[in-house]
Amino acid sequence: MHKFLLCSIIFTFFISCSPDDAYDNRILSTQKYSSITSKPIDFPANPANEFDVAGSLEYEISEMYYQNPFGTSISDIITTVEMFANTKSTFLAIKPVNYVSPSATTLESYVSDPVISAAAIIDNAPISLKAKNSLINFSETLILYKSQQLTYNFMYSYIINYEAGIVADPQFSASEKRTILTESSISRYALYFAGRHKKIPRDQDWDTSMIHLRVCVDGMKDNMARAIIMSVVIGMYENIDNSGII
Repeated sequence: MHKFLLCSIIFTFFISCSPDDAYDNRILSTQKYSSITSKPIDFPANPANEFDVAGSLEYEISEMYYQNPFGTSISDIITTVEMFANTKSTFLAIKPVNYVSPSATTLESYVSDPVISAAAIIDNAPISLKAKNSLINFSETLILYKSQQLTYNFMYSYIINYEAGIVADPQFSASEKRTILTESSISRYALYFAGRHKKIPRDQDWDTSMIHLRVCVDGMKDNMARAIIMSVVIGMYENIDNSGII
C-alpha cells in the first residue's frame, strides 16, 4: 500500500500501479527530478575550492530525494539516491568505472553509534596527523556553531576562510587537500540545505550531525562519487521518516 501511495502522488495521471511497477516508476520519476536546477548557485558556492562540485552535487541529489523520498532502509535509500545521482552529468563525470556502492551495513553501523563512528572515520583516514586534527577541529566547530544557532552567513564565512587556509598551506599533500576540501564543500552545502528544509513529515528543524559531516571522509578513501552518495544517504536517513510517506 505504501508503494501504491507513492505512485499516486508522483504519477497523478496513473489510476493505479502494482508492486512490480514500483522500481520502473522510480526510474521514470527521475526524469522529472533530473531537471531540477539547484538554487545555491552563488551564495553557498566557493569558486576558490576546486572540489566544490562535491557540495553542489550533495545539495542537488539531496533535493531530488527530498522531493521524492523512497525506501525505509539505508539499503533502499542508497539505491534511490544512486538512481537520482546517475541522472546528473556532473556526477557521471566524476564517477569511476569501478565505482562500488557504499555498504548499507557500514552506514547502518555509523548511524547506530555515531559518536564512536565519527571519531573512527578520522582515525582511519589515510592522512597525516595534522590533516586529521584540522578535520576534527573543523567539523566540531561547525556543530558547535549550529548548536548555538549562528546564522548560515557566519558559518559560510568560517568555512571559506578555513578553505583558503587549506589551499595555501604547503604542508598538506594534494591528496589531503582533496579530502579536506571535499568535506568542507559538502559541509557548506549541507548546512545551507539544512537551513532551507524541514524534516519530513514532522516539520522540525533539519539535523546536521557529526557523522553526516564526516562520513564523506570515509568515502574519499575510494572516490568522490562514493563520498557524495554516503553523505546524502546519511543526511536523508537522519531526517526523513519514510514510514509516514511511502
